[in-house]
Amino acid sequence: MSRRTRGTKTARGRSASRGEGAVRRSGGGTRGRGNRRTVSRGAVRRNRGRGGGNAAVQKDRIVTVIAVAIIIAAAATIGIVLLSFAGKAYHYAVDTEDLIVKKISVEGNNVLSEEELIRISGIHRGDAIMDVDLARVKKALEANPRIRRAVVVKKMPDEIRLEVEERVPVGLVQEKGKLLGVDAEGVIVPLVPAREEIQAPIITGAVHENGSAGLREALAVIEELRPDLVRRISEVRLTPEYGISLITTGRPIMIRLGRGDYAAKIDRLRKVLSALEREGSEKSYIDLRFRDVITKE
Repeated sequence: MSRRTRGTKTARGRSASRGEGAVRRSGGGTRGRGNRRTVSRGAVRRNRGRGGGNAAVQKDRIVTVIAVAIIIAAAATIGIVLLSFAGKAYHYAVDTEDLIVKKISVEGNNVLSEEELIRISGIHRGDAIMDVDLARVKKALEANPRIRRAVVVKKMPDEIRLEVEERVPVGLVQEKGKLLGVDAEGVIVPLVPAREEIQAPIITGAVHENGSAGLREALAVIEELRPDLVRRISEVRLTPEYGISLITTGRPIMIRLGRGDYAAKIDRLRKVLSALEREGSEKSYIDLRFRDVITKE
């Protein structure tokens, strides 16, 4: 009895030990599977990260392709435009019939004739229009004393237009026995009696060099006389003793203005002349240099 009992206990103990070992191995196996699941999830995360990076790269490639396409389209457009202009330039260069001066038009002239202005310009029909130097032509025209300002325009393919502003004499001066005109800026100009009607007073006693102080003073008086009284004045005289004096047309009246304050003095002259006309009175002398007007028969 005692031996069987011990044998049975021993067998049972071994069975129990084997069972516990199996359980332990089984538990270890379970833990191994858990570890494998954990590794699998990490791999998924890494794969997702790689997928996001691939999407960004793909997006950059798309943007690059679009940018290159835009650049190519723009280059093609510019090329077409340049070819178009090149074609037109070639057309004009080849077709020499369209690149010569066939017409010269003139505008703004009253005294100088069209033929004179074309001659002064130096342009000839049949000249190559691309060779016409506009600055040179402008300078040549404005060198003429009767031309105040000139504009020269090319009208492609075959016309040159000359636009001029002439100087208009507002007074007359006598130099070396020759009667000349003077414009409002004090520039001495030759007269063309056959083509212009000169109704301007002669300026005497002043130095007639262009822009001289005496001449400018006389011109300032003439400007104040415009537009109504200037036709009634035959002479504007400048002397050191009396300053500016006026002499009327018809029955001459000596009018003393003195120096300065010409606008106010000419205004008073208008009133005096109007009063004399109303009264039918004739005077030979009017002195406006003082506050009280002095008149003499």
